[in-house]
Amino acid sequence: MTEVKNNIRLADYFFRAGLSPHCDLAKIKCSKKVTLTDVESSRRSLTKPGDPHPLENSYEPDTIFRYPKEDYDEHEKYPPFTPIFCFPNDIGFIAQENGKPIDTFHSFIVTESSGRKLYGVCITTHVPPTKNQSAQLEDMISKWRANNLVESDYEFAQHVQQQLAFEKEKLLKINSGMEDSGGESVALVEEKIGVLEELIKPMKKSILVDTDNVFVPTCLGILSRFPFYDLLKDWLSHLMGSIIEAEFERYPFERCVINLIHEIPLPPPGKLEIGISIHNHILYGSRPPINTIPILKNYSSYPLFKAMSIENIVTLFELLVTDYKVILLSEHVSMLNLTCEVVTGWLYPLFWHHILIPVLPFRLLNYLEAPVPYLIGIQKKAFPEWKQDGWRPTDVL
Repeated sequence: MTEVKNNIRLADYFFRAGLSPHCDLAKIKCSKKVTLTDVESSRRSLTKPGDPHPLENSYEPDTIFRYPKEDYDEHEKYPPFTPIFCFPNDIGFIAQENGKPIDTFHSFIVTESSGRKLYGVCITTHVPPTKNQSAQLEDMISKWRANNLVESDYEFAQHVQQQLAFEKEKLLKINSGMEDSGGESVALVEEKIGVLEELIKPMKKSILVDTDNVFVPTCLGILSRFPFYDLLKDWLSHLMGSIIEAEFERYPFERCVINLIHEIPLPPPGKLEIGISIHNHILYGSRPPINTIPILKNYSSYPLFKAMSIENIVTLFELLVTDYKVILLSEHVSMLNLTCEVVTGWLYPLFWHHILIPVLPFRLLNYLEAPVPYLIGIQKKAFPEWKQDGWRPTDVL
């Protein structure tokens, strides 16, 4: 293996972040998730005032593993706070019957105290909890039921569940000709099932939660000193696809990681491209020539123009040029870093020398009180509608 020198590496670190398999959930529990949904409203209506349901709790993410395991030197250390940028609103268990939630991608920037920037990309997927996590969660749910439910609530939930199972079995037998409808139309039975399913839906995420249908988010990510967002995203996507197809235990993903970290050099400025081979795919990356605008643009501006009007984009540019404090809010965390990269790139030949945090973790909200200009992105779901005016500093646009 020919290892590239540290000053020409394409990627610095590969990592997995999430809940540690052997963590103590009670010790790392942070707080109740800050969300307002119909499910939670229904959940509260069926319970006595008390502790939040265990599925409403959030937990502090951690680095599960990283490569290389050792830092390169004292000036190129792995940032220990990387996981909170992968999960800016912390981690929570998700109950979902119809399969795991879809995978998501976002990028972020980690700025160290020395001023060095590391550009991160990560893909978040959802996996079943480990046996240790599942056992702890079941215990927490049992205690919650004992402390917060009146007996009639739990009996009512079980009755609805049994009635739904009965109606589904009846519909199956009628459709197969095994049972006479007894004058009851198929449409009427289907209507009953629909009503019962709507009634039981919030219960399945609280009172009747089944840990077999619970998932916990985890992510795979890469840190680089260069913003090769699309290139590294594609590499991660192919890696995830290969692992799923070949099953995790049988796919030699370690070989792919070693190749990316130690053997793939940074492409030189100019037309020369480097190629990365992964699972029968070849990905290409390049840098702009020396005599052109020295901005590495490995992302698309198209999503920004689809999300914002021309008037708002021009206003945003004016604010940055005049050194205002700017906060970006988006439902989609993937839009935050993309927007920051696009608008700061437009400043050339000027550069944004102030605070730049495209994805601000919920734990670092005190940064909004900084007395200097900044460009900060926050995922909108971190704030209920009734809080979106209260947290905003008076000198921020």
